[in-house]
Amino acid sequence: MSEFYSLLGVARDASEAEIKKAYRKLAMEYHPDRNPSPEAEAKFKEITEAYEILRDPQKRAAYDRYGKAGIGGAAGGYGLFVDHETETPALHRAGKELSVVRAIGHASLQPDHCKLADVVA
Repeated sequence: MSEFYSLLGVARDASEAEIKKAYRKLAMEYHPDRNPSPEAEAKFKEITEAYEILRDPQKRAAYDRYGKAGIGGAAGGYGLFVDHETETPALHRAGKELSVVRAIGHASLQPDHCKLADVVA
């Protein structure tokens, strides 16, 4: 689950300033305009994705709790988020709540226990 942290070379408890500093350093190194390597563009996109998640406190918390599934990395861009006011898990896509999700037959609401077919209409 620490893939984004390791991409940026920071600890899981890194501050926002440490994350930003690590991203800027790597972005300068891998930016396609500065690095002609064929792998540079893909690496730049990976570190940018990591930074976009880790710099946002809500996205970071979802990533820390659920991994990539918590930030929309599962089921073709769908992600499982928890509404912290009601503690209700909800399926999101592109930041819009689609519907409440329930984990049928499971006490846990981990995203790998929920299937797209379990979406409540």
